[in-house]
Amino acid sequence: MKGYPKAFLGLVGWLALIQGVMGLGGRFFTDSEWGLLHRWVDTPPLWAYATMLVVGGAVVWWSEADRKKASAAKT
Repeated sequence: MKGYPKAFLGLVGWLALIQGVMGLGGRFFTDSEWGLLHRWVDTPPLWAYATMLVVGGAVVWWSEADRKKASAAKT
């Protein structure tokens, strides 16, 4: 039960990372936005997508590093 909250945070991190990439990609390569965030709130600014990308990447990195550390401690 101890690892489930961290695994959930890792999943949320992946979702934020993907949303950040899709939002920035849509803004840079087309004139429209990709992903779900623009459907929930009215046209988020570019810095919101960049922040989601950075924070999502940091959470994924932290979650994966913690998972690897816990798996190394078991063996």
